[in-house]
Amino acid sequence: MVVFTDNLRFSGVVFLRHFVNLRGRGKMKKNDGFPYDKEYGFDLEGKDITVLLVEDSETDAGIVLRLLSEKMPCRCHVLRARTLGEAEGFLSGCCEIDVALLDLGLPDSASPHESYERLAVFKDFVPIIVLTCLENPKLAMSMLGIGAQDYVYKNSIIEQPDVLRHVIEFSIGRHLSLGVTRRAIESDIKEKSDLIKLMMGSYSAGN
Repeated sequence: MVVFTDNLRFSGVVFLRHFVNLRGRGKMKKNDGFPYDKEYGFDLEGKDITVLLVEDSETDAGIVLRLLSEKMPCRCHVLRARTLGEAEGFLSGCCEIDVALLDLGLPDSASPHESYERLAVFKDFVPIIVLTCLENPKLAMSMLGIGAQDYVYKNSIIEQPDVLRHVIEFSIGRHLSLGVTRRAIESDIKEKSDLIKLMMGSYSAGN
């Protein structure tokens, strides 16, 4: 199932109230929700996720919405942005977004690289999947090298509809797994830092 929020129809306070209502009807928080299992990873079955769709083409957006509705194993709340500016507003606002689908040919972008780089500042918080008609292996490698979770050709999701589901599942799983690992490393570093401070304090006191 897809719950669709169009940025043209829900803006400012009206949009925020609409989103709060969605959250109140059972929107899953990341920290509550995706159960992690060391053997099987993350499971989206039956969960709710929020998808940011950054796409200016009505036709392509319609295809993605249909595939999300038909193929995803979870309920998708879709936020639609037609420009990078709108996408930046969603990502820097109060919305808890689980994955972003980014088209590279947007009206307020001078190049494909600019399209990704402007949103890349959010990549540590939201996995970004490039979804584009630009079938360019060098561009794909460049995007992946600077932090995109995946690079998917639009034709591939039309020819093989299950591709989008798998890409989203894997991207969210990788992103959350990296988050678990990062928090464990940060905790270990803090513990060692605290121990060093304690030892240095003891040494100073002894002298």
